[in-house]
Amino acid sequence: MVPVVSVVIAAFDAERTLGEQLAALSRQVVLFPFEVLVCDNGSSDRTIAVAEQWRLGSLPQLRVVDASARRGPGAARNAGAAAALAPLLVFCDADDVVADDWLAEMHSALQTADVVAGRCSYSLLNRSAIGLPQSDDVLFRLAFFPHLPAASSCNLGVRSGVFSDVHGFDESLKTAEDIDFSWRVQLAGHRLESCPLAVVHLRRRGNLRSVFWQSYGYGRGERALRLRYSDVAAAYARDREDIGVPRNPRSRPVPEIIFSAIRQIHRFRGTRDLAFLAKRVGRSLGRSFGAVDPAIVKMAVPPARRLDR
Repeated sequence: MVPVVSVVIAAFDAERTLGEQLAALSRQVVLFPFEVLVCDNGSSDRTIAVAEQWRLGSLPQLRVVDASARRGPGAARNAGAAAALAPLLVFCDADDVVADDWLAEMHSALQTADVVAGRCSYSLLNRSAIGLPQSDDVLFRLAFFPHLPAASSCNLGVRSGVFSDVHGFDESLKTAEDIDFSWRVQLAGHRLESCPLAVVHLRRRGNLRSVFWQSYGYGRGERALRLRYSDVAAAYARDREDIGVPRNPRSRPVPEIIFSAIRQIHRFRGTRDLAFLAKRVGRSLGRSFGAVDPAIVKMAVPPARRLDR
């Protein structure tokens, strides 16, 4: 049967965790056909073999997509979207686990919305992990451009026509490509809706070094977006009073953040507090000093539109 929903999973050296995600997808109870696309981004481990085992077992609707032509999560997801047969695309990651009713909730939300974001939960897979976040918010905003919300690509649904309309994810961005996609979708005239009932259980990094460098990468991606969207953010800011959007919160300089964290070290009670410090400092350093390709900054974005929400 022709699938109604295509589940797109970007995978790179995901042998250790992919099976758990595919097991969760095999437990989905839905009344419509769906396909699962494992988009291999050039793995050197047994990622493809794990996917093939599930294709021959509990997930015969699974296909492996060769997404090795260009490295990066955006490129892998775009390859999956190009190979998808369904009019609805939903994205999740190879190292997370979707809830048993995740697909049903995403499908229901996409009946009335163009783009939806589900909720990310950190409790199931991180009982002993470090760096747990403080909330399970569905949408988030960045300080330099608070006028439009953004969502994570680890729990995202979109109509295929809308995805094509904005040309998918920006493959030049290695991080923050989901924030960029969220903004471009809204600047193109589509609303980003929250779907808190569609839950994905996220797996956090397990050591301080990986937490720091992951956060540094996120900060570097946000630095690229701040430079790229400076004109759009300024246009929205000029209409701030007219459209009722709150003023930008003050962005604290990196030295102030570091010194503040150092002053609080005596209060730290374990690795989770240290991980919070590593995440905070890493992201701040990435935002301030992360190397950004000038070609990424110069890439055109849609013009600013008046905010009518």
